[in-house]
Amino acid sequence: MTKSRKVFYRNFISTQNMLVILLIFTLTATQTHIKAQQDFKEIKKSTSLMLQFFGPEALGIHLNHNATKRISLNLGLGADLGIHIGTNAYLTDRNLKRFAWYGGLQLYLIREFQFTNLAIFGSVNGGSSTAHKKESQFGLYIPIGFEYVAKKGFTLQFDMGPNFVANDWGQTNTAPIMGSLKIGYTFRTKP
Repeated sequence: MTKSRKVFYRNFISTQNMLVILLIFTLTATQTHIKAQQDFKEIKKSTSLMLQFFGPEALGIHLNHNATKRISLNLGLGADLGIHIGTNAYLTDRNLKRFAWYGGLQLYLIREFQFTNLAIFGSVNGGSSTAHKKESQFGLYIPIGFEYVAKKGFTLQFDMGPNFVANDWGQTNTAPIMGSLKIGYTFRTKP
């Protein structure tokens, strides 16, 4: 990957911008005390399906299964076949509040992004006839974030935390600090 491409990825979402976004969301969320109403269904054994922006796969699908009211298991699959598996531990009882803080741990396998003049995620290096195999690596992401689940199931998650990888390829998912935004729907179990 050329130096100009690395600079592009690094500048795409700078760490400072991610920290400012997290601060704004945190201040907004902590000022709003959102309590569940009587018709709020049990969170345990529900499943959330979300579109994930940034994070381990950079762009992908995120599945979050709520094993208990405070623990969830998650799995993600990225557009470039990156994958993660992990868990979140919530600090508040999600049956009583629509908003909850969580800490997580995600182990992931990602592939190097390649943008050529022929195709995005192409396999031809710089338009030449020589094939270029994408590299892959494992990483560990330890996010701290918050979740909002609306009465009818709309779900929003935002998190940020340290990211541990062997090689920084200049991508948003190989930076030392990473964040993710997930938007989707929580499918509740019948009461």
